Amino acid sequence: MNDTEVGRFWDDNADSWTFLARAGCDDWRDLVNAPAFQRMLPDVNGLSGLDVGCGEGYNSRLTAARGARMVAFDISRKFVRYADEEARRTGAVIRHLSASAQYLPFPGACF
Repeated sequence: MNDTEVGRFWDDNADSWTFLARAGCDDWRDLVNAPAFQRMLPDVNGLSGLDVGCGEGYNSRLTAARGARMVAFDISRKFVRYADEEARRTGAVIRHLSASAQYLPFPGACF
């Protein structure tokens, strides 16, 4: 399986995943994982952050709301579209890209 195939599998799942997550059906994300992750972060105000495999962008938006300059990417173009649309709707300033985590499109040590 290559990156293109993986991206297609995630694209096939993105509509349902995004709908259900935004409908409040992802209790682990909303009540456990995201709050625990946010508590672990230091003060991110003014720092640059990278969300690898951002999905529909939930953690990116939470972290941007704390003042981080976020860049978020996913192998699924559909997830990137959902993440970008929601960031724009909510006023979150996040740079979204479609990319593979195997081939990061950034110079070293920039985050």
